[in-house]
Amino acid sequence: MPMQRTLLAAALDAGLSDAALYPWRGMALSNHLPMALHAAAELGGDAACLDRHRAHWAGRVVPMDPDERARVAAFEQAIAARGAERVLAEALPELLRSPQAGAFHGLIRLSHAWLSGHDAERARALAAWSDGVFALGAPASPGPAPANDDLRAVLDAAMADPALACSPGEGTIIADLHAAAATPGFEAYADGPAAPSDAALSPAALAEASLAVYLGCREFTALHLVTGVHALRVLTTAAPQGAEATRVQRRAVWRAWLAAWVSMGCPAPDFHAVHAGTADEADWLAARPDLLRLTNDHRVKLAYSAREEWRHWGLPGYARVLDPED
Repeated sequence: MPMQRTLLAAALDAGLSDAALYPWRGMALSNHLPMALHAAAELGGDAACLDRHRAHWAGRVVPMDPDERARVAAFEQAIAARGAERVLAEALPELLRSPQAGAFHGLIRLSHAWLSGHDAERARALAAWSDGVFALGAPASPGPAPANDDLRAVLDAAMADPALACSPGEGTIIADLHAAAATPGFEAYADGPAAPSDAALSPAALAEASLAVYLGCREFTALHLVTGVHALRVLTTAAPQGAEATRVQRRAVWRAWLAAWVSMGCPAPDFHAVHAGTADEADWLAARPDLLRLTNDHRVKLAYSAREEWRHWGLPGYARVLDPED
């Protein structure tokens, strides 16, 4: 879709001075506009569609401050000197120690930026993620991994464990992640004896579980698990890591994934819905007019990520995210 790529580049160019965060009710939230523009363009959005997204965000975004401009400039200079692929490979191992940064939007924005091919937006996405890194408990243990090879069994045990009781909050996703990580049983499932093994945390298993959780509860936080694991696949495919780095990253991703799930009250995954029925490109084509008419950035990003994950994994449940109730 060369026309969409041209329109996308112009739309991203128009927002290069926008900050990664915007103020809302005393909080600093992630600027979703670059992500929404890429998702909409990939779904076939025309100039009018991208203009609607820009107009929708015009009253929210604020200009970058000098500190953010300096971080962006450093990444721009690195990309110009060494190329985007090398900069991504250098930065990703450290960034993936905090996949939860920006309520998963550091990871998600960088994946959209990477796929856009727009180096200026890539620099801004790298700067945004690097500025939002925070710890979520202890790092992955260097010792032997747990022996629990069945992720579904781990989730079943966790749902029945009162030590993971965590009431969904009314604040930000980040605040909820911290609350979940503070529950008495969290460490046992994050990296202790009740945790899944390295083999159980394969990209396919996490993708399946993320979709199952979303289809089981349709929660806002669960939506970010689906888009987040898609983003993870995009970036680790673009910049493959060695075996030990991959292990550390997967344990960090699991810790963030688990915190998100616990923060929702450990909703039951619907694995049947993941595998039932059929899906086809026509499902996304039929949904496209409504998706592109609206300015719901989360909906358009979810639809795009679901299409790409369905194309990769073939799970028919991805088409279920297109249901009107979403």
